Amino acid sequence: MITPRDTRTHASRKWRTAVPVFALIGAALSVSIAQALAKPPVSSRGTFATRQPPLASSPQTPDTKQPPATGSAADCPDSSRLQKEVARLNGEVQKLRKRVSDLEKDQQVTAIRDQLLKEEKRSEDLQMHLSEIAEKEADLQPKLETINQQLRPENIERELAAVGSTKPEEVREEVRRRRAAEQQRLQTQVGLLRQDKTRTQSSLSSADLMIQRLKQKLAEAMRP
Repeated sequence: MITPRDTRTHASRKWRTAVPVFALIGAALSVSIAQALAKPPVSSRGTFATRQPPLASSPQTPDTKQPPATGSAADCPDSSRLQKEVARLNGEVQKLRKRVSDLEKDQQVTAIRDQLLKEEKRSEDLQMHLSEIAEKEADLQPKLETINQQLRPENIERELAAVGSTKPEEVREEVRRRRAAEQQRLQTQVGLLRQDKTRTQSSLSSADLMIQRLKQKLAEAMRP
């Protein structure tokens, strides 16, 4: 038979057993509350907001500015698209630069070719002019040699012996003067031709040298 004293004893034992359990539950609740208070507040974007210390504990100068917060890739969803667009534009710029470089190279090659054609045409004209000078000189030289022979006194005497004259001295002087003038004219023409020949040969040498330089320059310009 259970007496009231036994009932009190049993209840006391049950209470002593429940006290450690309540203590454990209380401790767990305290730890949970402490952890919740220690965590920073969550912003609207799902990231934890940084708790700012009080102004009194961290004095700042009036000119000091807080650095702006930098956003991550998740904060800028168009960054990948912008990077692709920038890469595409850079590629287009490189293509345009190459095209401009090719056009400038073509213009340079065309200009050199035009100048080379002009110099080659000039060289051909100078060579043709030299040929004309040679022909004229070849035509004048026999005439000059002939007049030189006719100006000899014995040849003048022989020629006038066949012609009777009452004033042989005057006739001889007239013939000599006329042939001397012809000789002077021929010599002047030959001298002018030789001067022209010297100038033309010098110009031809310069043209040939320029042609060689232009050919070398053209080869360098056409080099890839």
